[in-house]
Amino acid sequence: MNKPCAYCGMTDTPRHKGHVVSKCLYPSTTPGDIQRPTVPECENCQTLWTDAETQFRNILVLAGEQNHATKETWETMQRSFTKPSGKRWVQDIFESMTEVSADDGARYMVHPHKDARVNLVLRKIVRGLSAYHNLRDCVPDDHVWVGIPPANFPDEFMRYDLGAGFFQYGIALFETDLGIDADSGWLMRFYGTREFIGVVANSAEKKLEIASHFDAS
Repeated sequence: MNKPCAYCGMTDTPRHKGHVVSKCLYPSTTPGDIQRPTVPECENCQTLWTDAETQFRNILVLAGEQNHATKETWETMQRSFTKPSGKRWVQDIFESMTEVSADDGARYMVHPHKDARVNLVLRKIVRGLSAYHNLRDCVPDDHVWVGIPPANFPDEFMRYDLGAGFFQYGIALFETDLGIDADSGWLMRFYGTREFIGVVANSAEKKLEIASHFDAS
């Protein structure tokens, strides 16, 4: 593949067709005619999130309500736990859990947005989709903010669908006259109920301002 890496812009290392949304996240029954976004990806960048994508899948499947997509993916997860890295992946899940009080005693929950590897993969997806839609190539990681939306997304905002119950997303383009120093916003919904927002800022400093705004709201 001759094009530069969509994430770092490098051309002097081997590139291949990289899946913006990791293949391990797709349910086994995902239709073959579903468009799976891909971009040029170098081997160096791939190593940054390969392990994180497994944690991302595991945490998202366990978080929130279940549907047919999570049930199918859970079967894949169980098989992955028999691999040499399986014990470590199980340990990572337990370390991500927090104890909460319930009427029938203590329970344990996972909070995707508090996991560093989940955030890494969300930023990678935003960067990859930005390149895939020809909005901005080689978005630096420190220009991207991701977080939890203040309210659920209306279905009509989710323009793109990678398979029923698996992953939907929408794009908001910011005009300069709006006073927002960013070029795009992203609405992401995984497995029907796990929703995140992302913003591609025009600088690392503006990303921090955006993060402060959302943290304060």
